[in-house]
Amino acid sequence: MNPDGVSGYASDIVMSNSKIFVYTLQNILVYNQNGSYISSVDISDLDYGKFAPHFFYARQHVPGANLMALNTSDDLLYVVAPDLSIKAINTNDLSIAASWGTSTLLQDYKPLHAYVILKYDNSRKRLYIVNNGRDPAENPVGNFHKRAVYFGIFEITDNGLTKSPLFENVYKMVDDYSKSIYDLEFNKAGANDYFYLARKGYIETWGFVNNVPNEIQNFKINTLMGKVGKLLLFSVNGTTKIAALPYRAPLGLPWEPTWTTNVTFYVFDADNPLNKQEIISPHKRIVDAVFLDTSKDLIMCFGGQDKYFNPLYSDKTNMDMAIFHFDENTSLFETSPSWINSNNNGTKTGIDDFIKLNRPLRLVFQSSSSFFLNKANEILRFYYSSANQNYVIDANSTFQAEGSHFYSGITSGNTYILN
Repeated sequence: MNPDGVSGYASDIVMSNSKIFVYTLQNILVYNQNGSYISSVDISDLDYGKFAPHFFYARQHVPGANLMALNTSDDLLYVVAPDLSIKAINTNDLSIAASWGTSTLLQDYKPLHAYVILKYDNSRKRLYIVNNGRDPAENPVGNFHKRAVYFGIFEITDNGLTKSPLFENVYKMVDDYSKSIYDLEFNKAGANDYFYLARKGYIETWGFVNNVPNEIQNFKINTLMGKVGKLLLFSVNGTTKIAALPYRAPLGLPWEPTWTTNVTFYVFDADNPLNKQEIISPHKRIVDAVFLDTSKDLIMCFGGQDKYFNPLYSDKTNMDMAIFHFDENTSLFETSPSWINSNNNGTKTGIDDFIKLNRPLRLVFQSSSSFFLNKANEILRFYYSSANQNYVIDANSTFQAEGSHFYSGITSGNTYILN
């Protein structure tokens, strides 16, 4: 507990202006870069006893869920409060510079109880928010099965302190289950003003004309993978790309392929989504991914029940990471990955239960040739070994704590925050 008695579960972490901002259920805890506690920022006037958004639930995992987004131009941190309002915190003096009330379309979905995706486009000054929650019109009291997804885009002006809606809508799953949104990504540096939505069974492309967003039907990518769990933006040889990765939902046809189907992932150009490559995925539930630009490797982690391995890789069920190398001669990723088993203590065998498995939870970029793997029971650092022609564990940079579930992590310069 901190000196002023304020503490809480760390749900999201952001670093700015040499400070570490930690989202808890009631406050934002602020630390110096060396880990010394500074203060807290209260983001809620109410005590939500049942406010418990899930951050890892194997059946319904959403890798891109987060609750804070950084406006680097104006030194502001945007935060989704438990009542689904948004606070803008000045990262210099820690004051609440602006407070935006809960959107009219979100009033019936309070408090936050499923997941939020909050992203800020610093180049074009737009704030994106996705909120998944219980559909109050379709569920009796206590039932959370039928969902609805709110999606909003806001133009940010007045030095980051004013937001104006560009688009708002609620997609009800009883009307069209495929309209779930599991991640979003925008073309940060490209010529085209596009953004992408990960839906169920396809990736949706949207573009702005005169600052008005509309779906571009001809650029929709239909997939056989079912739920698209994560969109990873990265750059290779000057081209911005997006990897669309599967995370199979606990459903059958028509929402998910048959178990005998080899589920694929896609890599496409952020400026032209029709320029795409389809590759058989190592696993049907990709938990996280990272791209290392020096070695030009796309690294994925996964884990859990053996049935989620693709049939093509049924002999790889002892592995929990796969590496796809980018071939500069063809400008394509190699389709046969190399593999890593990080479970040296054998905990991956036995009962198919998350608590009993030391499964991967997050990949954290460290450098162009190294990364951290956060797991249920430990944190491991991997670096590329020329002698081994693969990534190996740094024995001097490991940390073990059984049952800690190290889910989050950020990199800022030479500082790495892993939680």
